[in-house]
Amino acid sequence: MKVRRLIFMIFLVIAASFLGLDLLKKSRTVRIEGNYFIIPKRHLLLPGGLLGEVFGVETFHFYLPTYLDGSEKHLVSVYIADRTCKPSTPPTTNQLETACAATSSYASDIPGKYPNGLQERHPENAATRWVYEDSDGIVVASCFAMGDAKAEGMCSSIWRYKNLIYEVGFRDGQQKKLFEMHALTQKLLDDWSCNSCKGG
Repeated sequence: MKVRRLIFMIFLVIAASFLGLDLLKKSRTVRIEGNYFIIPKRHLLLPGGLLGEVFGVETFHFYLPTYLDGSEKHLVSVYIADRTCKPSTPPTTNQLETACAATSSYASDIPGKYPNGLQERHPENAATRWVYEDSDGIVVASCFAMGDAKAEGMCSSIWRYKNLIYEVGFRDGQQKKLFEMHALTQKLLDDWSCNSCKGG
């Protein structure tokens, strides 16, 4: 019994050491579809357990810095394009189709600044669901009402990064900063990208 207790105590000490070291780390490495990103923990919404240096995931989520809005964080969700671009249910807008069509080029172009502004449209005259389109009729954001009031609307905008698809969440009324949200998302993914990690 004493030997078992000793082994158990040693195991607890080792586990606590690993946990302590992990909690001291300021970043986490995420692997998704051949891409490696070293992401500061203050941005990352952890995709799973606490332990482990590299997470192999099918999706991960992170927050944009709050200075874009000053009052809240904007959540970005990143997905594998090959899977996301084959939805089981047809999308209600062409937003995903537009992003997926460009993914294979591995281009990281940022959506245009919409010099002619964005037009609001309610598909099928729906009161609790609406989209924002550019001057070419391309949907750049989809929104829905959290309650009866449109002021409580939540929106998302989909674009691509290399062989990944990402979705930026924001509140209705913030669409004027949509270009800045995409620009910052692309910059962060570039800054966090770790080419040297791929050989490890």
